[in-house]
Amino acid sequence: MATLEKSTVHQIKSRVAEGEAQVETALTIHWDDDTAVREFARRGVVIAAQSVMRGTGDIPATFEVKVSELAKRERGGFAMKPTPQNAQRMMAKLTDVEYAETLAGMGMNKSEVARMIAHRAGTAKVAAAKK
Repeated sequence: MATLEKSTVHQIKSRVAEGEAQVETALTIHWDDDTAVREFARRGVVIAAQSVMRGTGDIPATFEVKVSELAKRERGGFAMKPTPQNAQRMMAKLTDVEYAETLAGMGMNKSEVARMIAHRAGTAKVAAAKK
């Protein structure tokens, strides 16, 4: 791996404590060791991937990431691709009321919403426990 730039300067804003004024600093990063750069990046990728897994509520046995995807950081977390699997994971976290409101918001009629709630995995467990 060949590093193109040996030093870069970045304007950053920092504060010592919450509520204090931010101070701007010109941070110079010396990219002096390609192996160290890759190791430091690996640590960040692992932390970001763990954040994505916690966000989806699913820790899979295998997980693949592209650094370019993780680099698309959004405020408060990392971007999650809009896939059916991710949508299912996020919907599974909703309460039955939130789930019903979401389905109704997508245009599903009341009888279909009721059917979906009745066949929902979490609701089935609750119904079985009540018997």
